[in-house]
Amino acid sequence: MKKLDYKKISSFISIVLISIVITRIWAISLFYIFGKDSLAIETIVNDSWHHYHVGLVLIVLAFLLSKLKRTRLLLAIGLGIFLEEWPVFLNDLGLGTNALYQTWTDFIAIMLIVGFFSVLARITRRQHFF
Repeated sequence: MKKLDYKKISSFISIVLISIVITRIWAISLFYIFGKDSLAIETIVNDSWHHYHVGLVLIVLAFLLSKLKRTRLLLAIGLGIFLEEWPVFLNDLGLGTNALYQTWTDFIAIMLIVGFFSVLARITRRQHFF
């Protein structure tokens, strides 16, 4: 049985959180740069290519290139980008969650989910040592 490396798990979760925050700042900054009612924002928002697609591509690439060393980084960044836009993904599946995107509920939910897995990893690490 393979021993879990909790330091790597912790750094993976940190990278996921960082990529969520950076992606969120980038998405919000577009509205400040171009203005809410600009043609550029209308084009970006109504485009069928969302940044969660980029996250999915990075996740798939990480699995395809899993023999290389740096794929955990690629996977963490892809997962963070995907999680940042989860309401749009679920909306595209037909669940009507698009109104949640870029709200405090959305941001808090993502942080709680990632935080839960971070705490779970820490608890598991502590139980492993005792």
